[in-house]
Amino acid sequence: MAKAAVAKKKKVTLSFDGEPGVEVKVAGSFNEWSLDDKKKSKVMKEDKAGHYSINLFLPLGEHEYKFYSNGEWILDPKVEVKKLNRFGTFNGVITVG
Repeated sequence: MAKAAVAKKKKVTLSFDGEPGVEVKVAGSFNEWSLDDKKKSKVMKEDKAGHYSINLFLPLGEHEYKFYSNGEWILDPKVEVKKLNRFGTFNGVITVG
């Protein structure tokens, strides 16, 4: 009996420096841009005042993402690759491979 192929995933760490003591989320193509779905939403942990991070296990390939805090979408200022989205702004791009 053949086994179903298991998609390979790799650990990716994203970090964000911002206002201390607020909720920061990351959303992207890897979670259908979900901010509210409890199963899909990705809330970042505040490691120290104003520094947030999250470990994600993402499938191989290209993923677009942005941070979200205080009602605003925020492009990762550290990202090297950006892609224009349908709203005329940019998403960060991370390639897992």
